[in-house]
Amino acid sequence: MSSLIEEVRLSTTLPDPAIAMAIRRRARVSRGRFAAELNVHEISVARWERGTRTPRGELRVRYARLLRLLDEVISAP
Repeated sequence: MSSLIEEVRLSTTLPDPAIAMAIRRRARVSRGRFAAELNVHEISVARWERGTRTPRGELRVRYARLLRLLDEVISAP
């Protein structure tokens, strides 16, 4: 059961907003494309990256996972 708790915790942990923006930029993904992938408005992504807002619930999980996957892809050898 602890692995399930750890998986959930990791999936909802968000990086610092500046790091989230850096991940998206290093992956060469526009803010608009990123927003479309999450089915949100581009302004929402801008607010998350400025740290003035934070996604909640299932959207928070999807946002965290997308950032983690992009980071894995751009960090792969």
